[in-house]
Order: sequence, then C-alpha cells, then structure tokens
Amino acid sequence: MEFRLHNVIAFLVLILTVVLSVGFVCASELQDNQSNSADGSVLGVELSDTLNDDVTSSNSNLANSADNGVDADNVINTNISTNGTDINDNIITNTSVSNNISTSNNISVSNNTFVSDKSNGIFNNLKNISISGKVIRCDSGLAFSGVTIKVFDLKGNLLYKTQTDKNGKYNINFTNENSIFKVTASYSGHVTLSKILNLSYSNGFYSGVCNFQLGPEPIIILDGDLTEFLNEEFKFQIHFDNIGNETGFGPIVYLTLPSGVQFKNAKFLGSSVKATFVGIFPTNGTLIDPLTKKPVTGTPGDSFYVLEYPLGSYTKGQPIATMEITAFLLANSTIGKPLNITVTPVFRFGANETGNIPLIGNKSTLKVTPTVIKITKISNAPESEVATGKSNPHIYSLIIDIANGQTLYNITLKDILPKNIQFIQLIDSATGQIITLPSTSIPGGVLELFF
Repeated sequence: MEFRLHNVIAFLVLILTVVLSVGFVCASELQDNQSNSADGSVLGVELSDTLNDDVTSSNSNLANSADNGVDADNVINTNISTNGTDINDNIITNTSVSNNISTSNNISVSNNTFVSDKSNGIFNNLKNISISGKVIRCDSGLAFSGVTIKVFDLKGNLLYKTQTDKNGKYNINFTNENSIFKVTASYSGHVTLSKILNLSYSNGFYSGVCNFQLGPEPIIILDGDLTEFLNEEFKFQIHFDNIGNETGFGPIVYLTLPSGVQFKNAKFLGSSVKATFVGIFPTNGTLIDPLTKKPVTGTPGDSFYVLEYPLGSYTKGQPIATMEITAFLLANSTIGKPLNITVTPVFRFGANETGNIPLIGNKSTLKVTPTVIKITKISNAPESEVATGKSNPHIYSLIIDIANGQTLYNITLKDILPKNIQFIQLIDSATGQIITLPSTSIPGGVLELFF
C-alpha cells in the first residue's frame, strides 16, 4: 500500500509539472507575437470573453496547485518576469478587465489606460494620431489647394507630408509616440507658416486641427559681402521684391546691426526713409516691433531698427524697391572677423490693407569684414579693352588705401603679371623701395615694392 501511494503522488506531481510547463510556453508565445507586431503600427490588445475564461481557469488551476503544496505566488512572479510584459499607462486600450490572477495578487486593466509592449528593452508607446485642417488665401479667404503640409516632431524630424485638396483641406493619420508636433504650410511665392500643435485625446485618437492663411512672400536681395575700413562709413543696398501672386500691404524692413556697426541713415529714390530704433536685443533675444506689435528675435547685443518704405502696397511685377543704407564701422572691431548684418522683409498688414497679420519673409545676412588696408588695381584702357602689339601700350595703377586713423609699417606689395602681358617700365614707385621688377623682354613676371 505504501509503495502504491507513493506512485500515485509522483504521478500527480508529474501531471502538475506538465500543466505548468504548457502555461509557460503559451506565455512565451504571446510575448513573441507581441514583439513581432512592433512594425510601426499601434499595438492593439483586445481582451475578449475567451481570454477572461482562460484567466479564470488558470486561476483555478493555480489555486488547486497551492493545495498540493505548490506556491502559486512564486509561479505567477516567474511567468510575468519571463514574459517581460508589464501592465502600465502607455498604449491605449478600450477594454476593462478585472480578474484575480492569483490568490494574493490582483492585476486589472481599465478603460483608456495604456498597455506597454517592452521589446528588446525599448518601450513602444505608439499612439493613433489624427491631424486635419484647412488652408485659405490671405487676400480673398478662398480655399487654397495644392499647399504642402508637413508634420515634424519637436526634434525637427519629418514625419508626414501631404497636400491640400480642391477645398483647401487636409487630413493626416499616422502613429507616433508623441502628442506635440510642428505643422508647416508652404506654397511657392507665399510665406511658409508653422504652428506647434498640442493634440488632445478622445475615442482612441490623439487629434488636433491646424488651419493656415497663406499670403504673398516678400524677399530681400543683397549685392554680396563687403570688406570695409575701420572707423569709416560704408554703404550697402537692399532690394525688396514680392514673389507671390497677390499684393502685399505695408512693406517694411527689419534691420539688425551688430555691436560694431552703427546705423546712420537709409534712403529710397534719393529721399530719407523713416527709421525707428526699437532697441538692443536683451539676453532673451526678443524685442517687440512697434508697428505689428509682434515679437522679433535677434542676437543679444545687436541693435534693431524698423525701416518703412514710403509705399502703401507692393504687387508682383512691380519694379524692385532698392533702399541704400549708410552705416559706420567702429574702430574697436576685430580685423578680419566678419560682422553679420541681417535684413528681413515684411508686409506689416499682410495681404489686406486693413489686416493685422503680418507676412514675414526669410532673413538675409550680409557679412562685413573689417580691414585697415585695401589695394586696388585699375587700367587706363578704354572700357578695359586693349589692342595687342607694341604700338598699343597701356598703364596700370596700383592704389594702396589705409583706414582713417590707422598707421601701417613694413608693407610689401606684389603684383604678378600674366604671361600675355609684357612689362615696359615702372613710372612711379610712390616712395616704395624696389625689390623686384619684371623682365622687359620676357612676358609676365613679378613687381615687388616695400614701404
């Protein structure tokens, strides 16, 4: 009798071991399926009535196992740790379940909570995203079709791109772990607008509406970077234009000057332009435009001016409006270190003469490099054209210019002649010591003087 009873107990233990092993394999398969589903879509976990029944059945088995000397709590902890699946607030489900997994631990999932899938140690908190909106024209308020809509995360990564339909509308659906995005609207010849959109949750989606009103784009054209003398005035021109297909109203220019440059005046068609000194950008880099009442950002320490064209509006095809600005380069600027002057075109009233939404174009930068010496080479040949041969000599002049208030020593001047130019003679050395003269019989060579 003792031997048979021992065999029965061993048989029951074996059955129990098989049941627990099967439960472990099923849990592992569930984890694999969850891991394999992480393909960029939202992981949907649907808890059906069948699953409820299975959980209840497993609960009963575990309870019975406890009666036979097996610790149910330890079995549950081992399976949860092995599966690597936790229940927390990450991915939305709409199913409410409350079951006792063991005799001592209760785990529940409620409506609108998040279920996280931990795959390879990385949490995938994907959300269903829906962003929609409408784009209209600034001048007429009519629907604007063909506008490019882009969605970025706050790190600047492009997530989605589409275009508005014939009604000016767009609708974007995708999955992402974030709920705050940057949305932009752009169309050729119009100012690109951007907005930060904070989505709200409802009915399983994070959604938001982002509308835009696009208007004509003003631009500034610059002639090119400059090299200017310390402690002297210099001039530069800015060319204002409208590349949109609508009229812009109230053309103005935002001008910012670095600390080494002082503003003197601005002129349009020979007449002075109204210039308003707004202030010096503080440490937060923000000042308020007194005309539009909008914040303007700049480099702390730079001076901010608003220049007003004497024009009520500016239409596409209108002649480019050129403004000449005179400035002064301070003597304490670092030689050879470029200073950045920035200009930004603005339609202060937008695309409506009574509007209050300014249209701001892209910023342009003019680099001014301080110097104390300039060398210029000029020719006396008419229109810089010279006939060949000994009977057609011409004169080149080398001009050395020094900045006001500056004294320079030990200047070496070199002029390298091309091989199709024959040197004849040096007419005037301007008190410079002759170091080298080119050959009078072989074309090319080097002219070198020391001052």
